Amino acid sequence: MTPKERVQQFKDLIHLPYLRNTIKGLTEIVNQKDDLLLGHSFKSDYHDVNIGLCNNTCLNLLNQDYVDSISKQWNKFSGISEFPVPSDSSDETPISAYYSISNLYVGDYGKLRLEFAEFIVDELCKDYNLLQGKQENASVSF
Repeated sequence: MTPKERVQQFKDLIHLPYLRNTIKGLTEIVNQKDDLLLGHSFKSDYHDVNIGLCNNTCLNLLNQDYVDSISKQWNKFSGISEFPVPSDSSDETPISAYYSISNLYVGDYGKLRLEFAEFIVDELCKDYNLLQGKQENASVSF
């Protein structure tokens, strides 16, 4: 599904303030990628390394079908909507990986999670631009 098709399908379900805040939250996380991968904590009290992207941002406030339509396009999607980041081990499911790791943003699993965050924020920015009547790939600033 292209961003234009996605926006057309979900435009009545996308609440722009939630979308804007989700983009801001994910961007804050992505901008701290190098520090997070080294095991450092987030630079703000708002984010927590022990919880996933949905609860660290407003991603969980967006329509689930809308978020799923984006997540499923990620080339490493786990196949489970609630746990889209795959395990970095063939011995674990995405669910068990999420619950067994205390810092979700370090190591190979953390790299996958941050790669997913970059993918999601890129797609959300395209949709935000389209909803604002701008070109899909225009820069987003708030």
